Formats: sequence, C-alpha cells, structure tokens
Amino acid sequence: MKIAEERNLNRKLQLKRLLEITKEHAVQRKSPFYTLRASHKRMNVIANFFRKAYRENSKVAFRSVIMPTEIFFAMDMVPVCLETVSAMLARSKIGPRTLNVAEQNHYSKDLCSFTRCTLGAAIENFLPTPDFLACTSYYCDDTAKLFYIMSKMYNKDYFMLDIPYDYKSEDGVEYLTRQLQNMTEVLEKVLGKKLDREKL
Repeated sequence: MKIAEERNLNRKLQLKRLLEITKEHAVQRKSPFYTLRASHKRMNVIANFFRKAYRENSKVAFRSVIMPTEIFFAMDMVPVCLETVSAMLARSKIGPRTLNVAEQNHYSKDLCSFTRCTLGAAIENFLPTPDFLACTSYYCDDTAKLFYIMSKMYNKDYFMLDIPYDYKSEDGVEYLTRQLQNMTEVLEKVLGKKLDREKL
C-alpha cells in the first residue's frame, strides 16, 4: 500500500509541476490545424489519456508509438506514448526547456529530439510515474535506449518487443506471439492480477 500512496503523491506533484511549467510557456494557438475537427478530436483524445495518467491509482504504461496497446487496455492501464508526449511538449513551447535540461544532464545534442525532450521532462519530474515501460525494436535505436534509461530512472520493469524482419511469416508471427505472452506474464506480476482475455 505504501508504494501506491507514494506513486499517487508523486503524480500530484508531477501534475502540479507540469501545470506550473505550462503556465510559464503559455502561447496563443493560431495553427490552422487546430480548427480541423479531426485534429481537434485527436488532440482531445491524447490530452484525456495524459490527464488519466495523473489520476490516483491509475496504472500507467509508458509505451513507444509502434507498441500495441490492446493488452494495456485489457489490463486497465493508461498507455502513454512518449513520442506523443514529446510532440505535446513541443506544441506547448516547453520543448526547448526540456531539450536544454537533457543536454545539461549530459545527453548529447546528437540524440533524437524526441528522446531528449522526453528525458528532459523526466529529469524535470513532471511526467506521471509509470508502473511499466514497453517499446519495440522497430524504427528507432534511440527509443530502446530511452525506455531502458527511463526504467532505471523510475525503477520499473521494462519490456522490449523485438520485431523480426519477416514479421508476417509463420515464424515471425509465432515469435511475436511468444513475446506478447511473455509481456503479459510480466504485467500480471507487476499489477498483481490476471489478464481478462474477454477484454481483448
């Protein structure tokens, strides 16, 4: 119970910190994309997930953009896509601040700006404390390292889904299936409950 209370307190402080920083960097949004209904709906969905991640007793999974989310939803978790968080921070004009914080903490400018932006936000302690971290090996080497580093920062379990080159082949599907089963077993231990397959 002590761990849950500590996590909830951390999330309150992290949300307060985010709101303070957001206020410092408030900008008028004049982008023509904001007026598009589809863009507006997408931004609202993303913002709602982000808000849910700060709620007391929510179970948060930091995930990469290509990571399947069905298992997280079935386990009643809030999946937070860190690449999307970086984009939100950039849109809110907080990005330069978090990039600088990452660089001041010895993360090179040569790293992807998404990675540095997320690391800076974690160092500033305004991301919601995750319960689990998961990414894939697909598309970006920085992502795997980011999730590894953040798992150490938060002292949480980390899972990397290795995507085979021929993922549509019978062997590729079997390989991915075994990994997703393994991840589910890890999640069940972390959350202390079994996956309800009816929710998938």
